[in-house]
Amino acid sequence: MTDYSTLERFLHKIALGSPSLSEMFFDLEKLLNRTGFQRTDSVYVTGLARAGTTTVMRALFESAQFASLTYNDMPFVLAPNLWSKVSGFKGKTRHSKERAHKDGIQVNYDSPESFEEVFWRLHCGDDYIFPASLTVHDVDQQTLNELNIYHNLICLKNIKHRYLAKNNNTILRIKSLAQSYKDCKFLVVFRQPFNQSKSLLQQHMQFTNNDKFTHQYMNWLVHHEFGSTHRPFVFNSPLSQVDQIARLSSDSRTIEYWLQRWVDAYGYLLTILENGMPNVMPISYEKICNQPGYWSQLCDHLNLNAIPYDFNRAQVLGDIDCDHALKLKALSIYNKLNLLCCY
Repeated sequence: MTDYSTLERFLHKIALGSPSLSEMFFDLEKLLNRTGFQRTDSVYVTGLARAGTTTVMRALFESAQFASLTYNDMPFVLAPNLWSKVSGFKGKTRHSKERAHKDGIQVNYDSPESFEEVFWRLHCGDDYIFPASLTVHDVDQQTLNELNIYHNLICLKNIKHRYLAKNNNTILRIKSLAQSYKDCKFLVVFRQPFNQSKSLLQQHMQFTNNDKFTHQYMNWLVHHEFGSTHRPFVFNSPLSQVDQIARLSSDSRTIEYWLQRWVDAYGYLLTILENGMPNVMPISYEKICNQPGYWSQLCDHLNLNAIPYDFNRAQVLGDIDCDHALKLKALSIYNKLNLLCCY
């Protein structure tokens, strides 16, 4: 983001900074691409940030079976077919470089990424985006219809009938989507809570002093997981409590704060899983990295040939300095999620 040219920054502001222009680009995309091209199914990868969702999504993308938004589609992600015709980027790649997270993940223009949230901000941002938090929301049928059209447009651009998305904010609407999209599978990636909380804290500190453009960029994409734009997820709380919970962000430089975010998110997801949704599946990051057979079985469940992928071995931290009761709660949720894993 910091090395974007002046022209690239200007295009981002045009494409992402104005809801009215975003809506216009989406309407134009729909008007110019009425081909009837249909997706057959979708796979969503979700979970709290730093769970390993990017790694899982990129591994699935290696199968070449899925259409997904990539950096080539930025910044006009709501008009992927139109932008691919005029941008000159189609079919081109640039040298890979480490992404801004400084976590070893290399990206280039063909790398898939979490850009779908631009659609959600445009169509129902007022339902879940608040000044100090993001909240659970139900998705109405009109928005679901538009989402289906959007998926078809992305599949058309890539000439693929299966759609793949990684989006941590999917947690906030997973009940609506899972109930409405029976043909979709939702992979909820979870990671040992002490490891994940430490990683969240590290990323939060790293992104705390963003430059102006990076700050805007994160807001446009509704990436509020950590850093200067951080807004915590709020689950099962009346709006009167939202500000009270959001004020906890003042403690966001502590490991306890991030462990509480883990407990809130995966406690909510555990309830959904225990109530039974067959197309929502908990996926253990540690097992994917450390047990090759686990990944093969997951690929088989998704009707994919086993995809060779070099997962780094997951390391497990020792204890952390944090409230004992909170740690026990986190470990209890983690153990229950592992028991619910299908493989």
